[in-house]
Amino acid sequence: MDHEQDGSSSLVPLGSTQNQDIDLGSDSRRPNRRLRRVRHSYAQYRCLYFGGEIIGVNGRLTSPGCRLVVRDLWYYAELLAQRIQFHPDDLCFCSVSEDDIIRLIEDALPRGVDPDGNEHIRPLLSSIARTMLSSQEEAWSEGRGATIQREDLERWSGSLWEVCGGYDED
Repeated sequence: MDHEQDGSSSLVPLGSTQNQDIDLGSDSRRPNRRLRRVRHSYAQYRCLYFGGEIIGVNGRLTSPGCRLVVRDLWYYAELLAQRIQFHPDDLCFCSVSEDDIIRLIEDALPRGVDPDGNEHIRPLLSSIARTMLSSQEEAWSEGRGATIQREDLERWSGSLWEVCGGYDED
C-alpha cells in the first residue's frame, strides 16, 4: 500500500505542525471534561553517518563526530609532518602557515559539517592542529614515531564538543 496515498506516512515536512486531540485523562477542575488540545511540532534532521555512527546532525558535529575530526586532524597533521621531514629546505615546523593549518582543518572536517556556524570552532581546531604538529616535531627530534595518546584524543574531542557540540534545534 502506498503511504502517500493513504495519508499515513510518518514523514512530516520540515517545520510543519500537527494538531491532535488527545485524552489526557479526566481533569476534576474542568467540569465538562473536554479533550485538551496538544500541539506537536515535527522537524526533519539531516544526519551524517560514518562507520554506523551519526557524526553530524543538521551541519553540526555530534560527540562521535568530534572524535572522528580529531583523529582525522591527527592523520593530516602527521602527513604534513612527514612532508616537512622529507623537504626540510621548503618547510619547517615553526614556519607552518595559517593556510596550511586551514587546509588540515578542511581535510579533517566531514563534508556537510558547517564550521562557520560557530566562530570558535576554527580557532580551536587551529590550536589543536598546532599542538599536534608540536607533538610530531618532538617525536621526530627524538627519533621516534608520534602516536596520538588516548588522553589527548579525549581531551581534544571533549574541547571540540564543548565548543561546537549540541545539535538541538535552536
